[in-house]
Amino acid sequence: MKRISFTILSLCTALLAEAGGFQVVLQGVRQTGMGNTGSALADVSNMFYNPGAVGFIEGGGVAAGVNGIWANTEFAPSTGGVIYKTENPVSTPFYLHAAFGFGKDKAIKAGLSVVTPYGSTVQWENDWIGKTFLEKISLRAIYIQPTLAYKINDQISVGAGFQYVLGSVNLQRKVALPVNGAFADSKLEGKANGIGWNVGLVYRPVEQFSIGVSYRSQVTAKVDDGTATFSNIPMLDGPVGAQLAANFPNLSNGTSTTSFTSELPLPAVLTVGLSWNANESFSLNVDARYTFWGTYKELAFNFKDPVAGSTLSASPRNYKDRIVIGAGLEYRKSGVSVRTGAYYDPTPVQEGYMTAETPDANTAYLAGGLGYKFGKVSIDASVLYANREKRTNRNVALDNRGAPIGPTGDFKTKAIVGSFGVSFAF
Repeated sequence: MKRISFTILSLCTALLAEAGGFQVVLQGVRQTGMGNTGSALADVSNMFYNPGAVGFIEGGGVAAGVNGIWANTEFAPSTGGVIYKTENPVSTPFYLHAAFGFGKDKAIKAGLSVVTPYGSTVQWENDWIGKTFLEKISLRAIYIQPTLAYKINDQISVGAGFQYVLGSVNLQRKVALPVNGAFADSKLEGKANGIGWNVGLVYRPVEQFSIGVSYRSQVTAKVDDGTATFSNIPMLDGPVGAQLAANFPNLSNGTSTTSFTSELPLPAVLTVGLSWNANESFSLNVDARYTFWGTYKELAFNFKDPVAGSTLSASPRNYKDRIVIGAGLEYRKSGVSVRTGAYYDPTPVQEGYMTAETPDANTAYLAGGLGYKFGKVSIDASVLYANREKRTNRNVALDNRGAPIGPTGDFKTKAIVGSFGVSFAF
């Protein structure tokens, strides 16, 4: 019954499922089309990337967009045989940014950003070999960020934002029972919230060149009242029935429930961006993002009632800090923009720490996009292709109860992201 503990550990991991190993950066279609670069540009969509850049926009603006993520993972067990696949539905993270200028020359910008940098569904095919680790997980998270930016002069703009984070997760898996190969169903549901902040600065030593620096703080997402439900548990007499009852709290009519609390770190990110406008038509952007993954050492949480004999479960993660570097190009002519870019995202997940909901590996991204501007309205579209390296998971780490935190075998993931956005300047 030790694997019962992994259910809750999976929930905690899932609430981070966009954080590098699970960090998805899709808060501006223009930036996505340039390989997720352009944090030094004067663009209302940079409110999340770099609030200092908002001070350089003229007047104000509104931008909204939606992304469609098609992702699939294959798993080949170390024992050989069948290759298992995910059957993920399309995920649709969105964003909304708005900024309004006021004061002398509208040098002050006040804005609001609502983004979903954490949100996806992972669903493995029926009866796959890792069903006791994960069957399905659905994650949703929303960042709400009021922002202020100030253009000090023609060379310097600064900005800062406050972030309130709301999250929810639904996780389903099988629990192996010591009853003739039987399995129980488990469902975990939890809501999390946390607060954070970001600051940014953009410096223009000359009109054609911009340097941007921004920092987004760590957010500690707190799960105060998560619910774990175990169902289809056989009601048996004798020693076996007593063992089941001892491992499942509040067992009644084949169903057991309890609550739990936990704290989950969403790591801080430091970004440096360079933008060079060679002429009126052509620009080059380079961004580097350093994510402080090293703060993610383990997952620990407390049950209200003992599960598998204990109210505490802890699972090691031991992530490593990583830096993502990307470059992007934009060509503009007669209102039409053509964009392309690429970046490389090294995994923070060490060997033996991969899980079924975050089977992370080093990933190369290739992007392209188009834009059309007429008057004060811009319409943008982009495509992002992710090719994650094949990753072998061996010598799997154990949680504090001696259970493995993930299956042994080979993972391979590919994904395509299509994005569409509209912006209006005023």
